[in-house]
Amino acid sequence: MIKDFKSLNIYTYIKSYITISDEEIELYLNQCYLKTYKNRELISEVNVLDPNIYFIEKGFIRLYITDEKGRKHTTHFASENSFVSDYTSIIRQKASKYNFQALTETQVVVVPPEALFWLYKNVKEGEKFGRLVLDEHFIHLEERLLNLYTHSPQERFELMNSIFPDIHNLVPQHMIASYINVSPVHMSRLKKKNS
Repeated sequence: MIKDFKSLNIYTYIKSYITISDEEIELYLNQCYLKTYKNRELISEVNVLDPNIYFIEKGFIRLYITDEKGRKHTTHFASENSFVSDYTSIIRQKASKYNFQALTETQVVVVPPEALFWLYKNVKEGEKFGRLVLDEHFIHLEERLLNLYTHSPQERFELMNSIFPDIHNLVPQHMIASYINVSPVHMSRLKKKNS
């Protein structure tokens, strides 16, 4: 149960997408809970079915995969006021292929499946909210994929900096290099060129 729900970012976030009463938000959020993760703590692990969706109240998260040689590849960063989940894993009811890791002390609202289904069933625009969040997620993933294939490393570096202005204060350089798909050496050159 979440007390003082109006002080949470998720409250404002939901209100910005749909028409919903405070009573409905309170009923919805009473089915969710707050959880804080330490820097570098795993939130969700590969090979585990995690049915939850996470809303980042504060902090910074990375999603990464590990290849057959044990190399970690950062596929996504997420910051405050965004949802993260392995949606494919949830829909297909299969183990996740991603690790979610807090890169700073991170507080999330954990949305269990029951809360999501309650929102869809009991709030007039609940399904609309779900669709709009998924639309945003899809657009982000599509843009990320296009950027990886159509932009130069310099352009990817600049775009990442515009999306995550504080990233260099939060994330080790090798994770940033992985995210923009360059070597750590190339990353050093990009950083030096742009400083």
